[in-house]
Amino acid sequence: MPPKVQFSKEQILNAAFDLVINKGIDALSVRVLAKELGCSVAPIYINFKNTKELFNAVMGKVGEVVWKYSTKNYTKHGFFNIGIGQLLIAKDYPILFKDLVIKCPEAINMDKTTWNKMVDIMESDEMLKGLNREQCSTILNKMALQTSGLSVALANKNSGITIEDAFLIMEETASQLIYAEQHNFKAFDSGKITIDLNL
Repeated sequence: MPPKVQFSKEQILNAAFDLVINKGIDALSVRVLAKELGCSVAPIYINFKNTKELFNAVMGKVGEVVWKYSTKNYTKHGFFNIGIGQLLIAKDYPILFKDLVIKCPEAINMDKTTWNKMVDIMESDEMLKGLNREQCSTILNKMALQTSGLSVALANKNSGITIEDAFLIMEETASQLIYAEQHNFKAFDSGKITIDLNL
Protein backbone atom coordinates (compact mmCIF):
# COMPACT_ATOMS: atom_id res chain seq x y z
CA MET A 1 0.00 0.00 0.00
CA PRO A 2 1.53 3.36 -1.02
CA PRO A 3 2.09 5.91 1.75
CA LYS A 4 -0.59 8.55 2.22
CA VAL A 5 0.19 11.91 0.65
CA GLN A 6 0.49 14.60 3.32
CA PHE A 7 0.08 18.30 2.78
CA SER A 8 0.46 21.15 5.21
CA LYS A 9 -2.31 23.70 5.63
CA GLU A 10 -0.09 26.25 3.88
CA GLN A 11 0.48 23.95 0.88
CA ILE A 12 -3.26 23.37 0.55
CA LEU A 13 -4.01 27.08 0.87
CA ASN A 14 -1.38 27.95 -1.76
CA ALA A 15 -2.82 25.34 -4.13
CA ALA A 16 -6.33 26.69 -3.54
CA PHE A 17 -5.12 30.24 -4.22
CA ASP A 18 -3.43 29.10 -7.45
CA LEU A 19 -6.65 27.35 -8.48
CA VAL A 20 -8.69 30.50 -7.90
CA ILE A 21 -6.29 32.82 -9.74
CA ASN A 22 -6.02 30.49 -12.73
CA LYS A 23 -9.54 29.08 -13.01
CA GLY A 24 -11.73 31.45 -11.01
CA ILE A 25 -13.61 31.41 -7.73
CA ASP A 26 -16.25 28.97 -8.99
CA ALA A 27 -13.54 26.35 -9.55
CA LEU A 28 -12.78 26.19 -5.83
CA SER A 29 -14.15 23.00 -4.36
CA VAL A 30 -12.59 20.36 -2.14
CA ARG A 31 -12.85 17.71 -4.88
CA VAL A 32 -11.29 19.90 -7.58
CA LEU A 33 -8.55 20.99 -5.20
CA ALA A 34 -7.83 17.36 -4.24
CA LYS A 35 -7.54 16.51 -7.94
CA GLU A 36 -5.13 19.42 -8.45
CA LEU A 37 -3.05 18.20 -5.51
CA GLY A 38 -3.20 14.57 -6.64
CA CYS A 39 -4.68 13.33 -3.39
CA SER A 40 -7.96 12.35 -1.78
CA VAL A 41 -10.12 14.94 -0.02
CA ALA A 42 -8.88 13.71 3.39
CA PRO A 43 -5.80 15.99 3.68
CA ILE A 44 -7.96 18.99 2.87
CA TYR A 45 -10.61 18.12 5.45
CA ILE A 46 -7.92 17.50 8.05
CA ASN A 47 -6.84 21.15 7.65
CA PHE A 48 -10.17 22.83 6.78
CA LYS A 49 -13.45 21.68 8.31
CA ASN A 50 -15.51 22.63 5.22
CA THR A 51 -15.47 24.47 1.90
CA LYS A 52 -16.54 27.72 3.56
CA GLU A 53 -13.52 27.69 5.86
CA LEU A 54 -11.28 26.97 2.86
CA PHE A 55 -12.92 29.78 0.86
CA ASN A 56 -12.50 32.24 3.75
CA ALA A 57 -8.82 31.27 4.05
CA VAL A 58 -8.34 31.87 0.31
CA MET A 59 -10.09 35.27 0.58
CA GLY A 60 -7.78 36.07 3.51
CA LYS A 61 -4.80 35.29 1.28
CA VAL A 62 -6.32 37.46 -1.46
CA GLY A 63 -6.56 40.29 1.09
CA GLU A 64 -2.89 39.84 1.97
CA VAL A 65 -1.90 39.99 -1.70
CA VAL A 66 -4.02 43.12 -2.24
CA TRP A 67 -2.45 44.81 0.79
CA LYS A 68 1.06 43.86 -0.36
CA TYR A 69 0.41 45.27 -3.83
CA SER A 70 -1.20 48.43 -2.43
CA THR A 71 1.57 49.26 0.00
CA LYS A 72 4.62 48.45 -2.13
CA ASN A 73 6.90 51.43 -2.85
CA TYR A 74 6.50 51.78 -6.61
CA THR A 75 7.01 55.53 -6.24
CA LYS A 76 7.91 57.86 -3.38
CA HIS A 77 4.20 58.70 -3.06
CA GLY A 78 2.17 56.30 -0.93
CA PHE A 79 -1.03 57.67 -2.44
CA PHE A 80 -0.01 56.67 -5.97
CA ASN A 81 1.25 53.33 -4.72
CA ILE A 82 -2.27 52.42 -3.56
CA GLY A 83 -3.71 52.97 -7.05
CA ILE A 84 -0.77 51.43 -8.85
CA GLY A 85 -1.19 48.34 -6.69
CA GLN A 86 -4.83 47.94 -7.68
CA LEU A 87 -4.01 48.35 -11.37
CA LEU A 88 -1.25 45.75 -11.14
CA ILE A 89 -3.53 43.28 -9.37
CA ALA A 90 -5.98 43.56 -12.28
CA LYS A 91 -3.12 43.09 -14.74
CA ASP A 92 -1.41 40.21 -12.91
CA TYR A 93 -4.55 38.38 -11.74
CA PRO A 94 -7.26 39.20 -14.34
CA ILE A 95 -9.41 36.11 -13.68
CA LEU A 96 -9.37 36.69 -9.93
CA PHE A 97 -9.97 40.42 -10.29
CA LYS A 98 -13.00 39.94 -12.57
CA ASP A 99 -14.42 37.35 -10.18
CA LEU A 100 -13.94 39.67 -7.22
CA VAL A 101 -15.69 42.53 -9.00
CA ILE A 102 -18.60 40.43 -10.30
CA LYS A 103 -19.04 37.57 -7.83
CA CYS A 104 -17.56 38.81 -4.56
CA PRO A 105 -17.62 42.61 -4.52
CA GLU A 106 -17.65 42.52 -0.72
CA ALA A 107 -14.17 40.99 -0.88
CA ILE A 108 -12.70 44.08 -2.54
CA ASN A 109 -14.56 46.66 -0.49
CA MET A 110 -12.21 47.89 2.17
CA ASP A 111 -13.21 47.42 5.77
CA LYS A 112 -12.94 50.45 8.04
CA THR A 113 -9.55 49.42 9.43
CA THR A 114 -8.01 48.99 5.97
CA TRP A 115 -9.61 52.26 4.79
CA ASN A 116 -8.11 54.10 7.76
CA LYS A 117 -4.68 52.58 7.05
CA MET A 118 -4.92 53.82 3.46
CA VAL A 119 -5.86 57.32 4.67
CA ASP A 120 -2.91 57.16 7.11
CA ILE A 121 -0.62 56.45 4.14
CA MET A 122 -2.11 59.41 2.31
CA GLU A 123 -1.75 61.77 5.28
CA SER A 124 1.98 61.04 5.43
CA ASP A 125 2.40 61.66 1.68
CA GLU A 126 4.24 64.92 0.96
CA MET A 127 2.11 65.43 -2.16
CA LEU A 128 -1.01 65.72 0.02
CA LYS A 129 0.55 68.02 2.60
CA GLY A 130 -1.94 70.52 3.96
CA LEU A 131 -4.99 68.34 3.38
CA ASN A 132 -6.90 67.10 6.39
CA ARG A 133 -8.03 63.52 7.00
CA GLU A 134 -11.51 64.14 5.60
CA GLN A 135 -10.08 65.59 2.38
CA CYS A 136 -7.71 62.62 2.03
CA SER A 137 -10.63 60.26 2.55
CA THR A 138 -12.66 62.11 -0.11
CA ILE A 139 -9.79 61.82 -2.60
CA LEU A 140 -9.30 58.13 -1.77
CA ASN A 141 -12.99 57.44 -2.36
CA LYS A 142 -13.00 59.19 -5.73
CA MET A 143 -9.74 57.58 -6.82
CA ALA A 144 -10.94 54.12 -5.73
CA LEU A 145 -13.96 54.48 -8.01
CA GLN A 146 -11.88 55.74 -10.92
CA THR A 147 -9.12 53.16 -10.46
CA SER A 148 -11.72 50.38 -10.28
CA GLY A 149 -12.89 51.32 -13.77
CA LEU A 150 -9.33 51.35 -15.08
CA SER A 151 -8.69 48.01 -13.39
CA VAL A 152 -11.72 46.43 -15.06
CA ALA A 153 -10.45 47.70 -18.43
CA LEU A 154 -7.00 46.20 -17.72
CA ALA A 155 -8.45 42.86 -16.64
CA ASN A 156 -10.40 42.79 -19.91
CA LYS A 157 -7.54 42.05 -22.28
CA ASN A 158 -9.61 43.25 -25.28
CA SER A 159 -10.07 46.80 -23.97
CA GLY A 160 -6.94 48.11 -25.67
CA ILE A 161 -5.75 49.93 -22.54
CA THR A 162 -2.18 49.28 -21.47
CA ILE A 163 -0.81 49.45 -17.96
CA GLU A 164 1.10 52.57 -19.01
CA ASP A 165 -2.15 54.20 -20.24
CA ALA A 166 -3.83 53.33 -16.94
CA PHE A 167 -0.94 54.80 -14.91
CA LEU A 168 -1.08 58.03 -16.88
CA ILE A 169 -4.87 58.38 -16.54
CA MET A 170 -4.64 57.63 -12.82
CA GLU A 171 -1.87 60.19 -12.34
CA GLU A 172 -3.78 62.89 -14.24
CA THR A 173 -6.98 62.22 -12.32
CA ALA A 174 -5.19 62.15 -8.96
CA SER A 175 -3.51 65.49 -9.73
CA GLN A 176 -6.87 67.04 -10.60
CA LEU A 177 -8.54 65.69 -7.46
CA ILE A 178 -5.71 66.90 -5.24
CA TYR A 179 -5.81 70.35 -6.85
CA ALA A 180 -9.58 70.50 -6.39
CA GLU A 181 -9.31 69.65 -2.68
CA GLN A 182 -6.41 72.05 -2.11
CA HIS A 183 -8.33 74.91 -3.72
CA ASN A 184 -11.84 73.95 -2.54
CA PHE A 185 -12.81 73.71 -6.21
CA LYS A 186 -16.25 72.29 -7.00
CA ALA A 187 -16.84 71.68 -10.70
CA PHE A 188 -19.97 73.13 -12.27
CA ASP A 189 -21.35 74.36 -8.96
CA SER A 190 -21.71 70.76 -7.80
CA GLY A 191 -25.19 69.48 -7.06
CA LYS A 192 -26.99 72.33 -8.78
CA ILE A 193 -27.10 70.93 -12.32
CA THR A 194 -30.46 69.49 -13.27
CA ILE A 195 -30.18 66.12 -14.95
CA ASP A 196 -33.14 64.79 -16.93
CA LEU A 197 -33.14 61.00 -16.75
CA ASN A 198 -36.44 60.71 -18.64
CA LEU A 199 -34.89 60.82 -22.11
